[in-house]
Amino acid sequence: MAIELTTEQARLIAGLRRRWPTAAVRAHQRAWGVIVEVRDGGRTVALVGLDGVGGVHRDSPERAGPPRVAPAASGPAGVRSAGHVQRSLAEAA
Repeated sequence: MAIELTTEQARLIAGLRRRWPTAAVRAHQRAWGVIVEVRDGGRTVALVGLDGVGGVHRDSPERAGPPRVAPAASGPAGVRSAGHVQRSLAEAA
């Protein structure tokens, strides 16, 4: 059985690829539709079921895990960390 993706389903897959750009996206065909699995670093980071009539069945957010994004190089200008404030107070004492 082949299914044609709806616009919503295609956008969802594009969003998964944007969120995890280095991850492998796999599709597992079932009688009711397709399971889309996103794997990164040897683990599944997202699961979504797409049925043949346009439905989207998402895995619970608790199990999807956070995206792997490199931390920003530095914070906004003029913003100091809590550690910096504590060191400043200790030096002043």
